[in-house]
Amino acid sequence: MMQSENSHLPFVNLGLMKAFTPSTAPQQIIEAFSRRHALRIVPISEHVAVAQRRAFLSKADSLNASVRSAGFEYIPVDAHIPVLDIPVAAQPNPSRVLSTVVIQGNFAHERRDYRNIFADLKESLAFDLRAWGYLPLAGENATYVVDATLADPPFRLFLIGSGKPIEVPHELENIVSTHSRLNYDEFYALMSSMDICLPAFPANNAYYDVKASSTMAMAVECNVPTLVTERIRKSYTYLDDDRAVVTRPAAMREVEALRALRTGDAEHFLQKTGTSWDTPTGQAVEAMIRRGSSFKSMYCS
Repeated sequence: MMQSENSHLPFVNLGLMKAFTPSTAPQQIIEAFSRRHALRIVPISEHVAVAQRRAFLSKADSLNASVRSAGFEYIPVDAHIPVLDIPVAAQPNPSRVLSTVVIQGNFAHERRDYRNIFADLKESLAFDLRAWGYLPLAGENATYVVDATLADPPFRLFLIGSGKPIEVPHELENIVSTHSRLNYDEFYALMSSMDICLPAFPANNAYYDVKASSTMAMAVECNVPTLVTERIRKSYTYLDDDRAVVTRPAAMREVEALRALRTGDAEHFLQKTGTSWDTPTGQAVEAMIRRGSSFKSMYCS
């Protein structure tokens, strides 16, 4: 039994689900069900299935004879990717310029790297406001305002999820918006209207190794490309396809990648990092920008 990060399933017993999550359940519960051959684990990504199989094999080799006899190595673990064929009514952003970006998931800093996303966005705005579509701050406690003289739509970041809302820096209040308690129609309509999805996983987060984020499958359902690294592609193997993702080099942080995708220009990043176009990183940046452009052509033609 698995509940997504944005679950609306009222019949899910959260206490029961937590008790039977292999990573948190008391060993005696797992052991008892294993002895009865009454347990099957169905994670929502192959990398979690691999990690869980490895954990069960380790338990099967326990020094404790009672644990060894429980048959942990025989517990079936099968990945099921919950990508549903959902009719989506919302139309993609008709602009050829990347302008709507989403971070989807629980509003918790340990799950999404909100702080660094906000900090990087403020730094990039201070460097080049026009690239993002905003005017300079009017005063000490001012908020960025859209530059209406520009032809391209301004950049906007949507936080879609549940839990206690994330505190957004005051100057970003016109750029970042929070959306929670959406019904199914509202949720999928908003998600499917996005240009790109940011996983925004913290660098040392378990989502790369032993946990799976439903955001990845959600983006596929909504025909929204996900901005990923090679690390994410190798963890979420069902996403390891250029038709579903835009891949940034690990040296390029997410906001820097968004700026390059929005403007088609990565010179600032290359100069700042001392990277030339003919290096592997430079070539990866070029491929990312090209891939981002092809997605806009695909969905907006």
